[in-house]
Amino acid sequence: VLHECQAALGNVERSAARCVQWIGPPKPPAALPPPPRPPQSEVQAARKQELLIQRLSSAQGAMQVAALQLLRAELGLSHVRIVSLTVAFPSGEEGTMRLQMVPDEAMPVTLLYWLRQISAGLWDGARFHRKAPHVLQASLGTRFRQFRLALASRAETSLSVPFQEYNASWPHEQYTVGLAGRPGGPDWYISKQDNTRNHGPGSQNPDAVLLGEADPCFAKMKSGHDVLDKIYRLPVKGDSLDPPLRIVKMRLERASENS
Repeated sequence: VLHECQAALGNVERSAARCVQWIGPPKPPAALPPPPRPPQSEVQAARKQELLIQRLSSAQGAMQVAALQLLRAELGLSHVRIVSLTVAFPSGEEGTMRLQMVPDEAMPVTLLYWLRQISAGLWDGARFHRKAPHVLQASLGTRFRQFRLALASRAETSLSVPFQEYNASWPHEQYTVGLAGRPGGPDWYISKQDNTRNHGPGSQNPDAVLLGEADPCFAKMKSGHDVLDKIYRLPVKGDSLDPPLRIVKMRLERASENS
């Protein structure tokens, strides 16, 4: 039996050898095809998006350079800019807070936008209307119509900032001042607490997450913290002051007053 098995195995080997001679040696496996290239339209779309981001960044930089020149041409060169803000309490008593601006170079577009409004007296007679736990927000209220009329007569003034200018060196810490809304303005607020997460990059809405946008933060309280604390003791309905607190006047101090 063993002899027969060996003979049969020999026949199989000889048959296999004849097959190899007939069909040739086995071929190596074929190489995998290269991964498909994305359609040309997708490549172009990605490149277009990249170029748009570059162009937008360049345009924003150019706006900042121009705004810095305008700011200093209109308001003069100053190392410290301070806005004094006087409010009238329901009792008839007045209180004053002083807000120190960030350096001109840090937020030139936002400073030009806001300080033009202060210089024009647009916030005299406005109000603080919202008293949320984290922010005290100011609104033009009935003066919003006057603000819009001022826009029509002054081409250099806009309803809101042209983009969400932000400088990471000046985050939304406690007692800082920021622009409300997307795009920001004209409403603004004083942070009663640290709002770096609430109003910093990627906050407020899904689009801001994609773009890394933040509320512009452009000033910080220099004095008048006791006035702010007194405002926070006023009655509210929900998160609205009841009644709203009137802003008597806001003035950009002269350099000699910045002490």
